[in-house]
Amino acid sequence: MKMFFSFLFLLISLSVNSQDEFAATSFYQDLKKVIADGQAGFSTFKGKELKSQYPEFQAEYEITLPLVPADSGKLIFPLGKAPYAVYYFEPSKNRIKTDQKALSLRDALQTAFEKPLYVRTSTYVLDKKPFTNSYFFDNANEDNNANAIFRTCLYFQNDKYYLLLEVRGKK
Repeated sequence: MKMFFSFLFLLISLSVNSQDEFAATSFYQDLKKVIADGQAGFSTFKGKELKSQYPEFQAEYEITLPLVPADSGKLIFPLGKAPYAVYYFEPSKNRIKTDQKALSLRDALQTAFEKPLYVRTSTYVLDKKPFTNSYFFDNANEDNNANAIFRTCLYFQNDKYYLLLEVRGKK
């Protein structure tokens, strides 16, 4: 019985590890374009305005450069703060699959950024549901999450695990 579970774990691990959807030159190139546009205030890839859920606090726009394999994305311009792009990835009912996707995304961010990144991760459990934020910095001593270059978030909602990526910009 123990051998059966070991074999099953190995099969699951191999199927999860075999697909790295972020390990593509086109992904790295597009991510670099989004990073550069963010440093310029997201003027190049700013599409038409979207109806914001919080219009008194932020404006939202379509992002004209999709990041494959993201399902969707948008630009958010919070009042008085730096704008950011947010990309949403396909949800999964499998936590291991979503965790692996987050790790692959972390590696892809490091590759595309071409400089050392320092990661600070925190996980909270709210109503027995995990909520994990990872903040990426280019300075090892940075401790203000608002100064992160990237943020990934893994959360559980409606019986699925979700992953999102934020690319932070400048005002």
